[in-house]
Amino acid sequence: MTGTAIVKSGSRIGRTRPDGIWVATNPVFEEQLNMLAGGNLVKGYTPDIAYDMAQLALKKIPSCELVEYIGSDEEEYDHGKIY
Repeated sequence: MTGTAIVKSGSRIGRTRPDGIWVATNPVFEEQLNMLAGGNLVKGYTPDIAYDMAQLALKKIPSCELVEYIGSDEEEYDHGKIY
């Protein structure tokens, strides 16, 4: 399972998709996110690709900041909760 990360750079906002692709309000920012912090750049096993993608974006895009991170609900399913 994967969560969702939302990052911001100026007035541009990007959000992770479960398939490891970024979508953004600005096409140039979207391309920048996918080239510098796309899911294909995350190496090895990760419990949540969205978190790792956001960390790459923060590291590689100087003006980028994490606005929101919504973790996966894997823990809730592990404890038997049904939603």
